[in-house]
Amino acid sequence: VAREAGVSRSTVWSIERGSGGISLGILIRVLAVYGLEEEVLRIASDDPEGRKLQDLALIPTQKKTKRKRES
Repeated sequence: VAREAGVSRSTVWSIERGSGGISLGILIRVLAVYGLEEEVLRIASDDPEGRKLQDLALIPTQKKTKRKRES
């Protein structure tokens, strides 16, 4: 797989472990060896739960103000 994808064996091993440090381009090359390159399209599919989490992150929160210490 590594040879066909043009990557190192350790890179394939990292992908198999679910490492987050792999570039999308390399991931697509490895998926293509298995005939699964179209699985990347699932990343861009509508994800209702993910969208809710994104929306929650956009809600502004109140910052705590620091009180000045009196001397």
